[in-house]
Amino acid sequence: MINQAHWAESLEPADRCKATIRHSSNGAKNLIDVEVIVVRNRKREREIEAVHGPTPYTIPYNELTKI
Repeated sequence: MINQAHWAESLEPADRCKATIRHSSNGAKNLIDVEVIVVRNRKREREIEAVHGPTPYTIPYNELTKI
């Protein structure tokens, strides 16, 4: 199976995008369409490390949207 390129692969540190941050056990605490700042793009894992406020998160590409 061939992985198709995802627009998020071009994100660099300090770029901004919107994300859905899912709570581990309570869906009512999900953060939807919040702006995050990219810290690291982990292309092989198809996810980014980002911050929202002072909190770091690991977010898969499929939870990201362009601003």
